[in-house]
Amino acid sequence: MANVNFIVLVINNVVHTVVIACLAANISPLLTTNGLKGTVMSVAVGAAFLVMGIIGAVLNSSIMSRWKKYKLNLSVCLAGTAASYFFSFLAFRLKAKVLCVVFPGLLGFFEIPMRAQDVAFICEVAYPVSEPVIVGTTTVVYCVVSLAAVSPRFSSIVYRLSERHCS
Repeated sequence: MANVNFIVLVINNVVHTVVIACLAANISPLLTTNGLKGTVMSVAVGAAFLVMGIIGAVLNSSIMSRWKKYKLNLSVCLAGTAASYFFSFLAFRLKAKVLCVVFPGLLGFFEIPMRAQDVAFICEVAYPVSEPVIVGTTTVVYCVVSLAAVSPRFSSIVYRLSERHCS
């Protein structure tokens, strides 16, 4: 497995999956910390993310089928994802309820289609290997990274490092 493109794409896919999982797991505490209490707000943010993600995936697949501009599409999705993350957290800090739903919706609009495109690219790069093997491999890598990220030892190391830099 010396294919560098495959390794880079797997890392990219795993990072996107871990980020989505972390955001989903921490949306309620994130909103509560910034004074936006309530289950309704958390559900609205999650629903906006998912619904806009489905809309984005449908639009993205039709655009990709028609124009076949893969690199441009991936670049637009990546820029949209980065901007949406930034503005989502800014909206959380500003406690703007409408923007707290709009920007995570935009995040879903750009992030979910990019994940599907990542899997398609990984399957293209590792062509002789079947798609289920590729998806299984990326899932195993995702699970290992997630376990490492939530382990108490890793959390305590991150906490100690942040404590040193903040004090």
